[in-house]
Amino acid sequence: MSNFLEFDLVLIGNIIRTSTLNNNFFIQVNLLNYIHLNNFIKKFLFIIEDNLYIPILFKNIITEKEKIYFEISEYNYNIFEKIKLPTSLYVNNNDLKNKITEENSKIGYEVKNEYNISLGKVKDFEPNKLNQYYTIIDKNNKEILVPNNKNFIENIDNKLKIIYLKNVENIFEFYYNN
Repeated sequence: MSNFLEFDLVLIGNIIRTSTLNNNFFIQVNLLNYIHLNNFIKKFLFIIEDNLYIPILFKNIITEKEKIYFEISEYNYNIFEKIKLPTSLYVNNNDLKNKITEENSKIGYEVKNEYNISLGKVKDFEPNKLNQYYTIIDKNNKEILVPNNKNFIENIDNKLKIIYLKNVENIFEFYYNN
């Protein structure tokens, strides 16, 4: 018999601040894993307090410059009066259309070549069964597909959020000449 609720909680960031504006309630989040609003099947986030999963229903995601805010209900906002910030914020992977994996958590990472020259940022990750690849957006807003394999990925620095590529001159040359 399966459980009514199955949890596969994935850390997506840290709540660093709460705020109100015109009777709207917000939590500001420092995201560790990039996530789109349209990826949610259910609009629930979770915090863990005293070994309990506390669901936080959100209404909207708002981005302002480099800041991410989740608009929440007043009821959920009142929970934060008792919780010390910053606190970790989770999402149930089962509530997402596209589950967070180690690879797609790299969206937003800077991409550099083996000479430490910036090539762009990761826009997306495609988990195609035949060949997994990253979509890179370069400084000219051009999309470039780079396979996710050891022939092209030199190193991934999760602390600095940088993917170092190697042997990519031909890939970039192909995209720039077509």
